[in-house]
Amino acid sequence: MVWGKSIQASKLCAAFHLLFSVSMKYITVHSRAPLWRCVATSLLGVGMLLSAVHAQEIDEVVLIVDDIAITQHEFNVLYFIQAQAERFEPVTPDLSSVATESIVDDMLLTAHARRIAPDATVSDAQVEQAVASLAGRNQLSADQLRNQLQIKGVDAKIFESSLRQRLLVQQVIGQRIASSVNVSLTEIEEYIQNRPELRDQARKTFRASHIVISLEDGLSKRKKKKRAKFAEELRARLLAGEAMAALANEYENVSASGDKGDLGWKTADDLPELFVNALDNLRVGDVSEVLESSNGFHLLLLTDMQSASSAPQEYLVRHIAKGVQEGTDGREQAAFLQNLKYQILAGLDFGAVAQAQSDDTGSAPGGGELGWLQLKEIDPNFAGAIQTLEAGEISDPVRSSYGFHLIQLLQMRDVPGSVTLESQVQQRIFAEKLDEKMQDLLNNLKQSSLVEVVE
Repeated sequence: MVWGKSIQASKLCAAFHLLFSVSMKYITVHSRAPLWRCVATSLLGVGMLLSAVHAQEIDEVVLIVDDIAITQHEFNVLYFIQAQAERFEPVTPDLSSVATESIVDDMLLTAHARRIAPDATVSDAQVEQAVASLAGRNQLSADQLRNQLQIKGVDAKIFESSLRQRLLVQQVIGQRIASSVNVSLTEIEEYIQNRPELRDQARKTFRASHIVISLEDGLSKRKKKKRAKFAEELRARLLAGEAMAALANEYENVSASGDKGDLGWKTADDLPELFVNALDNLRVGDVSEVLESSNGFHLLLLTDMQSASSAPQEYLVRHIAKGVQEGTDGREQAAFLQNLKYQILAGLDFGAVAQAQSDDTGSAPGGGELGWLQLKEIDPNFAGAIQTLEAGEISDPVRSSYGFHLIQLLQMRDVPGSVTLESQVQQRIFAEKLDEKMQDLLNNLKQSSLVEVVE
């Protein structure tokens, strides 16, 4: 066996999240006897390594697991490795510590791995990666970790041999157990249903644009009624595709929130109840009814909505853009684009039309393609239009802060690397099952093994 076996598979493979807790009842204490001084100190076949390094040093045996004896020097090395893995300060090694329990686990698991896969090997490159991983966990470089080894009198070759055994356990036992663990959709759903705190995490988050038609204190009923009618007129213009920011700039008593009306991403806790109730009943791209509060009449445009249980989306789109000069209503540009849409539907190529007609000089040469977009990164009206489209579909002319656009949705996908509530729960259940299976294996190994601390 190699010095000290393999530390729990989780220590070098976070994907397994193995957390072993071994009771000290499995470790019995005996008085030191001459017999143990005669026990060979090889650990899975590399005992000669320590003998070569410390040929003139005779260590006393301090720990026995079945027919394997560990000397004080070997134990000190293992204890230091355990300290690096669990990121605690390696003070004087203590045979009664929790670290000793983990060392015993490592020995049992490594011996078992050797029995079930005697031909399994771990490459030097894998060991080097493990050294770098341990160093990184302790905010050290690999060279700095090796310097610490030297300062503490730990032989680097013995240290790396122990890491090799950790990787062996991960490779042979960890992967075998992991392949036997399955998590069903029903288990995930029941897990979430039984934990209210997880349901809270799945609350909706909204992205919306907002304008308010203000109501001054002391405004007469007649003028207030007139403002309400004006708010309805603005709503009709929003439904027709005009931009909120443009409306806010047009009228003195109309103001837009945030960046050109964009409120950004908000949870229900971040918004007034009046807004939440309205947004909860909207689909993306919808405009709310006129909402009345003490300070004015409000209009909301829902541009996106997500929950922790749904991965954020990104969209591959292309467009044909027509700019609108300040002081004009853009009707001419909208009509021009509408006519282009009819021609494209009749057979013209969207990309070729974009190259010839789009005012967006950045995207026109590429057929109007804008690449993969997340809705939070773009104009709210543009974003709302995208979400109403199916793949391949072309929008009607859409008004943005730039001008008017024809938009074609090419593809949509989950944002790479995004994490959903379901995926988090799946990983948690997987880790719990894996831990349980690994603990069962350890318990079985202990029942058939003799573990002794010698004093």
